[in-house]
This record gives sequence, structure tokens and C-alpha cells, in this order.
Amino acid sequence: MYEVMTLPSVMDERVHNCSTDGTNCSLTELHCGETVAITVVTIERGCRSQPSEPLMFKTVICPPTDLSTVTTCSNNDITVSWNLSPETGAQYFIHSQKDEGAATNFTSLQPFYLVSGLHCSELYTFQVAALNSQCSSVFSEQIQAETAPCPPSNLTVKTECGTNMAILGWDVSRYAISYTATFTGTHGHVVSCSTNTTSCSVKVDCGRQYSADVVASTETCNSSNSAVLTFDSAPCLPDQVEAELDCTANSFAVQWRGTFGNSAMYTAMAIANDNSRVSCETSSTQCTIQNLKCGVLYSIVVTTASIDCGTINGSDYQVYSAPCKPDNVSLNLQCSTDVALVTWENAGPDQHQVVTAIDSRGQATICNSSSSNCTFDQLECGKKYAISVTGYTNSCSSEPTVAKELSTAPCIPTHVKALVDCESGITSVTWDEALGATSYIVYARGSLGYNTSCTNNNFHCNFFNLECGQDYNFTVVARHDSCVSSASETITVSSGPCPHSGLQTSLDCDTNTVMVSWTPGRGILYYNASADPFNIAQEQSCSTNGSSCNITSLDCGESYRVSVSGQGHGCPSPSQSWNRINTAPCPPTQLRVNSSCTSNNISVSWQASKGSLSYMAVAENADGHKWSCNTSSTTCQIPELLCGQEYKVYVIGIDLTCIGAMSEIEMIRTGEYIHYSMNLSSANIY
Repeated sequence: MYEVMTLPSVMDERVHNCSTDGTNCSLTELHCGETVAITVVTIERGCRSQPSEPLMFKTVICPPTDLSTVTTCSNNDITVSWNLSPETGAQYFIHSQKDEGAATNFTSLQPFYLVSGLHCSELYTFQVAALNSQCSSVFSEQIQAETAPCPPSNLTVKTECGTNMAILGWDVSRYAISYTATFTGTHGHVVSCSTNTTSCSVKVDCGRQYSADVVASTETCNSSNSAVLTFDSAPCLPDQVEAELDCTANSFAVQWRGTFGNSAMYTAMAIANDNSRVSCETSSTQCTIQNLKCGVLYSIVVTTASIDCGTINGSDYQVYSAPCKPDNVSLNLQCSTDVALVTWENAGPDQHQVVTAIDSRGQATICNSSSSNCTFDQLECGKKYAISVTGYTNSCSSEPTVAKELSTAPCIPTHVKALVDCESGITSVTWDEALGATSYIVYARGSLGYNTSCTNNNFHCNFFNLECGQDYNFTVVARHDSCVSSASETITVSSGPCPHSGLQTSLDCDTNTVMVSWTPGRGILYYNASADPFNIAQEQSCSTNGSSCNITSLDCGESYRVSVSGQGHGCPSPSQSWNRINTAPCPPTQLRVNSSCTSNNISVSWQASKGSLSYMAVAENADGHKWSCNTSSTTCQIPELLCGQEYKVYVIGIDLTCIGAMSEIEMIRTGEYIHYSMNLSSANIY
């Protein structure tokens, strides 16, 4: 197997390679116009031979770059130029393609070429390739060039009486992007117009002769002037025309200067934009045009039968007729924004309307419109407005329409407050009066999904049955017959906590500690468990945010009332029940032990201890064996002790549930022999 590769160079740092089992392969994506060093290595069983001696190879010549063209507008020559090839002696091959035409090829030794003999309004595409003694490059990127546009042809003109407009038209000049038409009067008046279409119009002087020509333009060239078209402008009409509007009668009193002799018959016309017209005729220099449409801008023109004008479409002198009086006014209020849309009918096409909104204090808000609707977007909340519409032209106004009443949405309630009565559980919500409101709705939305509402026409609402242990968001909206305001700011208040339940108590008799537990209530932040003595002992308590705690340091032999209370966000949760707990009996005191030398029985006595229902006296030897006696009194005998042994004697109190702490201990020793006679019948042991 063979691998062919190029060595990196300054112009191309990439290594190009190909592999083959034969004796040739193709290297691709080489750069044009550079000398490449090529080596070959043999690969067999994973081993590579030393590379061959480099073969220096010159790639194909590069195509020309940076093509540009210049059109000589006067003769339509196009000069194509490009960057000089770095290779000495390079030639150039120029390919020219006419749009929708034939292709032509040229050669050049210079980095430019002049293409001549071209015609106007032609588009050419050029590409250039470079050649050396061995190869021809690929073509360069394309570039397009246009010759100068041909002058426009087939000019036509139309003149208008009254407006004295001259409308010139012509055929399209290919590739032109704009046109300039020039009108020259024999009396020296020159006027022009520009357009990107094939017609344009100018105002000329009446009764004059004009010549017109057109020049077409591209981005780079102007055409030569078109053939000249000579024409006569429209004949002159009677001038110094004036029309005075009678707003009440909606008629024009028209007068003009008479210049056509006393026997001339004049026609004064009022021409609307829709080409409808009304007129009056007279042999004098004034007449009245009646039956005008309201709200129309009329062109006023005067002519005579002797003037051949054809149809007159208008004039520069324009006067408004009296405005129409709008009717059928309707109001549409968007309550959420207080944007009011006012619409009406019977609006003249050329008049404008003024819509007036007057509040109860006489302040006016104005809206202007040239159509049949107008929008108020700055009305104030909670107000009543009288809405009327008046039609206007530049000289008259119509009567206003009958005012219609519009009530904007009530204002948003403010200063919302909520207060929970912990005793009754009633939540009271208050707010300030909202302008324009006839009633209010208060919404309560609980954090656990309980929702309710309250409606009132005053400025407060009471919620009697809110579910316990929830955070409630309160909002207030104001309303009247047709609108509801936006919601007020949100106030968050917590309802009273849900009561805890399932109180359980147990006593550790050894430590007189009460273990208290319960089922938590929703909304309670922390709990306080207390043990209240029935007698004069000190109250003890413990606190927690959980569901159990231990009450320590209780007095022995006491009876306690154990209860649990809680505290919510704003309200307490009082205790619902209580359990009685009797602490372990107190240890007996004043212990006395009497023993007899003649017997191994001892008599034990003590002072009664608080809380004890019975007692147990105990004698315990060194081996841990115990002898005892039980009694409900304060003395008892412990019989049959072993002789000659030392005992510790103590007493403990007992109630229904606990064995109390032991008394102080007395140490005694029984006699060596129980038949041993002594002078004393008994002895006190302390």
C-alpha cells in the first residue's frame, strides 16, 4: 500500500494525502497558484518506509479577483478590469453573456478589457479566467454591468381644465429605475417631475404651448433625451373665482371675473372627490350653487359654452360645504382600562368631528376624528360623562348631538385592611369608599384552596366561617350597574388556628416527669404544655413546635391538671381538654426502727408522706435479700430476719400508679442468737 502526501507550506499548512494499492491516486482540495512538495511512502504490515524524494508540483493558476466594471454612458462602452495575476506572462480569457442574448469571448494580456459596440438598455454578465502555459484557471466570480438606458419613447400627454394639470406618459425604458420629465413653455415657464413609474404630472399655465421630454436613469447612467412632444395646455377658465358658504342653507354664493363678453353664459360647478357635481348657470358673474352634500370638500370651477374642455374634474380652488350633523351615537366602554370608543353615523366624507366628554364638574375632555369613531383613553375612573359629537369643516360646525351619559368603571378600592377577632373567629375587612361604586365584592382565597366572597354596599364585610389554619388573600372590587373595577391591593391575613386534639399524658414515676403528646392543629406555630397543681405547688410547663414535650421538675405527691395550648399567626389556640396526673408519692420521713434482742422481728415507723396510699417497709441484707411489710398506716413489723446480719431499712410510699422514692436508710444488726437473753426487752436503733 502507498500513501501520497503533501508537505506543509507557508501558503497551505494543511497536509493533503491519498492512499492506493496501485501506483496512482488523486490529491484534492489543493490551493491554486502554489508549488507543492509531494512525497510517497510504502506501508506494509504496519511499517512505513522512508518518504521518497519530494516531487515539486505547481498547481493550476488562480482565477482573477476583484472584478469591476465601468460604463461610459455617452457611447455604452463597458470596461472590465481585475487584479493582475502574480504569475508572469499570464493571459486572460473574458466571457461576456448578454441578457437574453448571445455570448462573446475576448482575450487580453492586460488586467482590463474594453467592450465596445454595445447598445443602450443592455445587461451583460462578465467572467474572467487566467491562462498560463500549462493550464487555464476556473472562471472568476460573475459581475454584471448595464449600458446606458435607452431614451423613453411614445410620449403622450393629457391636459385637465380647472386644475391645469399636464399628465405625461411614455413606454418603459428597459433597466431604468427612475425617470425625469421636463416641461418647457414657449413663454419661458419650465417645470419638471420625477417618478419610478411611466407617468407623472405637473401644473402648467393655461392656454400656453409646451414641449416635453423624458430622461431615463439607472444607478450609473442617464439616457439621452427622448423625442420632444409639443402640446397645448388646457384653455383658461374665468378667473378670480370666489365662493362663500352659507352654513345654514348649505349653499355656495360663487362670483368671478367676466372676460368673455356680456352675452356669455357661465356655468359655475362644485365638483366633489367622488366626481359628483352640482352647478348653477347665469349670464352674470355670480350665482348660487344649492343642493350641496354636507361635509364635502368641493372644487369650484367656472366655464362657458365657448370653452372646449371636455369633462372638468376639479380645480385648485376648493371650499367645504356645511358639515353633516352626526347621529346614532353609541358608546362602548372597556371597563378594565376605562377606554371608551364612541361611534356615530352620518359623517361627511371630508369633515372632521370633535367628540366632547364633560364630567359633573364641567371639565371637558376632547377627542378629534376624521372618521366615524373616536377613542377616549384618558377618562378618569368613577365619573359620569356627558358625550356629544359635533361635525366641523374649516368654516362651519354642525349642531352637537344629544348628549349620552357614560359612567366609567368605579375606582379601585384603597386602604384595604383585615382584622381577625380571635374570640369569635370573625374576620372583618374594611376599605375606603371607591368613587363611582354602588356595591363591593370582597374575595377571600385560602392557601389550602378554600375560597369564598362577601358582597356589601358599605365599606366593610365580615367573614363568619373561614376555615381555620389558612392564610387568606383578600381583594376588593368595586362595581356599578355596568362595570367592575380592577382588584385592590392584596391583603394577607391568617385565620385562627385549628384546635389540636388527642391529648395524651404519661408519668415517669422515677423522675416525676410528665410526657405530653397531642395531634397538631393546622396553623399553630408552637405549643405550650402546662401542669397546673390543684394545691399550692408551682406550675411547670414545656414549649415546642412539634407534637410532644416533657414537663419536668414536678413536685412529688401532687395532683396536676395537664393541658396544651397553641399560638397561631395572630390568634391563640386555647386548651381543649386536660388530663389529671398524680405524681409519685413523696418519700416517708422520720423513720424509726425498733428491734428486739429476743426475736429477729423489727418494728418500723415513719411520718406519713404526701401522695402515699400505702407503704412498704423493706429490710435488705448485704446479699440483697429483702424482707418487707405493707401497710396503709405508718407502722409495720418485718418478721423473721436472719440473726447476726446487718440490714438497711427504708420505707417507700405507694399510690395507684407509682412506687415513690425511698425514705432515708437506717442500718441495724440483728442479734447473734435469738435465744440469747438480755436485760433489755427492746432497743431503739437509729
